[in-house]
Amino acid sequence: MIRKGKNILEEGGTFRFERAGCLLEKIRLKPFVIGLILFFVVGFYLDGFSYGKTCPKCDGTGKVICTSGHGTGTCSWCGGSGKDLIFNPNATCPLCDGTGDCKMCNGTSFRDCDACVGSGWFLMYSAMSSIFMFFTAFLFCFLGLFCLEYLAHSIWLNHNPWVRDVEKMGFWFNPMFFTWVFYRDHKRWVKLITAICLVAAILIVINFAMILMTPFYTMSRMTSEIFLTGTVSAICLMILFSLAWYQDYDKIRKALSTFE
Repeated sequence: MIRKGKNILEEGGTFRFERAGCLLEKIRLKPFVIGLILFFVVGFYLDGFSYGKTCPKCDGTGKVICTSGHGTGTCSWCGGSGKDLIFNPNATCPLCDGTGDCKMCNGTSFRDCDACVGSGWFLMYSAMSSIFMFFTAFLFCFLGLFCLEYLAHSIWLNHNPWVRDVEKMGFWFNPMFFTWVFYRDHKRWVKLITAICLVAAILIVINFAMILMTPFYTMSRMTSEIFLTGTVSAICLMILFSLAWYQDYDKIRKALSTFE
């Protein structure tokens, strides 16, 4: 009985792990991940995470003109008189407590630069940091979109069981086409959704990054050249990942299904 129970445990537990392990050993994503890790390790070792440059906002002085007192160093509420000229001229100014000096710069007309925090140096992202950030953003966005598509088509298929009985279905202007392909030809569905999610992830991340690079962002920590280098390099890495993902999807799915 003990030996029989042990065999059942091995068949139900260990066998599943061995089968899943054999499937995962054959996937093409493994050499891609190993190569990717080596690429970033060597790249960060040679290029570093960041580099410093003279702060463009304060020209390395660490100080900028205080705008609160219009560069005069006086209190913007009382104009340097120390009196509450707006509500009660006989009362002490509530902003400077009667000193007449600007609270932001203590009357010096200069305050610490908010971009470099008074250091005079500005940390900039290196090219490898740019590639790593863009690739990570592309990857998580891609996987998130792919999972949402899988979940959405699974739900639509359950809510529309008639799709299983359809032999042929057109693509153009057909909202149920991808759900039908999801059931009829899952490999084709993976191919189409992988391409769509790849393009969508790239567009979403790049547009979001462009917003951060606009003049409304206080100071950009990435030059336009590094931004372009990181974007193009990360897109190339994502294309390679997408190809490996598409080719290995069935093996990953079968490996995960062994635990169901």
